[in-house]
Amino acid sequence: MEVGVVGGSIAGLEFARSLKGLDRSADIAVFEEHDEIGLPVKCAEGWLNVHGSGRPFEEAVENEVSGIRLHFRGAPEGYREVWLGSRRGIPIIDRSRNETLLAESCEDYGVRVVTGKRATISGLRDGFDLVVDASGCPSQSWRESGGGEPGWSRGVQYLVEGDFSDYEDEMLLEFGPDLVGYRWIFPKSEVEANVGLGWSTVRGPDDPWGVLGEFLERRVEGVEVRGQTAGVIGTVPAEPLYVPGNGVAKVGDAAGLADPSNGEGMSSAVVSARLLAEAVYSGTLPRYERRVKEVLGPQLRNSRFLRRVWETADYETFARVFNRLDGVDVESFFEEPRSLRARAMGNPWLSAKVAAALTAGWLNRRL
Repeated sequence: MEVGVVGGSIAGLEFARSLKGLDRSADIAVFEEHDEIGLPVKCAEGWLNVHGSGRPFEEAVENEVSGIRLHFRGAPEGYREVWLGSRRGIPIIDRSRNETLLAESCEDYGVRVVTGKRATISGLRDGFDLVVDASGCPSQSWRESGGGEPGWSRGVQYLVEGDFSDYEDEMLLEFGPDLVGYRWIFPKSEVEANVGLGWSTVRGPDDPWGVLGEFLERRVEGVEVRGQTAGVIGTVPAEPLYVPGNGVAKVGDAAGLADPSNGEGMSSAVVSARLLAEAVYSGTLPRYERRVKEVLGPQLRNSRFLRRVWETADYETFARVFNRLDGVDVESFFEEPRSLRARAMGNPWLSAKVAAALTAGWLNRRL
């Protein structure tokens, strides 16, 4: 089988390596539009080992934290801090380095990795048995379809040098009543961190860089900004993920598999890439989307529920819902969504408030 992959980032490279590991006779070419694999980096670089995604290359790990601290700025006393520890540890990586190593691994398997070439779905279709859209968000499939924007999440980020010793062992997510989104600090070392802001289009900031600058000034003194980036996040499902006879399949952000409540996308990129490779190898491509929904669906549905609460309920209710998750580990948040949701909604008064907010939100959309 001849397979062309649009996008030489984590999803495309993981698919190519996985399929080649299953079928050494597969002829695979990965086309990356940028001259260097792994650049530019539009990612906070926190790696979650969930759903069997495993660990990144150890040479790419710059720091490893023990959990995620959620801070709800302006929430009532007693509802401002939530700790989500990690059983497996959370590596903060150099994503560019990780993808360079992944590309080298692909080439060792015999995959052709072509850089500096922007491939199109329509341009590859005639020359390959299967085209894999791993182009991120907005995807190449979306560009060629000419469709309207489906309401992706957005983010801006600084790479900052300063004193981050207070954050070295934790990722910080700070929420506030001003937007459906959060600020973050992902420490790469005691003296370097990714500091960013992500938001939903439902209620976003007028001046995102100004909001991020205020957060940085408030949290860390005497910093130096070494770089900045901005992008969109594929949190809206891009179904169908595969159409029999069409010859195109989607993975990772191009498939809209980033988590709707927090934007995490590397683990789902890896998992969807491996599921697609298994489907190609076993001749079960028509079942690929069903397998993605079986593995990632419960987590994504739960996160969409949390995001709807965020978008429709008042900020205090949202903070109280999340506070019921204090002490849950990160892995359970992603891998055991049903029990998580039951815990979050276990208080009848809180459950009634959420139900009322969701109903009002639904009615507003209908009207």
